[in-house]
Amino acid sequence: METFKELEAVGKDVIDVETKKANPDPSYRVRPEILVLEARAMLLESDKNFVEAERMLKRAVSLEEGLPMAFGPPVIEKPTHELLGEFLLRRERKEDAAAEFKKALARTPGRRLAMKGLASATAH
Repeated sequence: METFKELEAVGKDVIDVETKKANPDPSYRVRPEILVLEARAMLLESDKNFVEAERMLKRAVSLEEGLPMAFGPPVIEKPTHELLGEFLLRRERKEDAAAEFKKALARTPGRRLAMKGLASATAH
């Protein structure tokens, strides 16, 4: 858990630096928060706290969806719809997972992991 606290601290530092730069593109200020939410969700899932993990992933999705797409989708290390789709697939919620993979592919067409996830979610 100490490593997670370090990740949160670094994320806050990055947000502070980017805020001071006053860059009109908010993605550099939001990406660290998304990364922390994704990491927290994975830890919660490993602790079998599925409800809270899903809540964290949905918060990350909401943040990513709020980012501008002026020059294409924002650079997110692990696209949030894809990660939520994988989580839902592990919970055997195939319909919900398929919807998330479709959203992921709408934002990042042709992404192999999202295509693979959609195929798994729609397989009979």
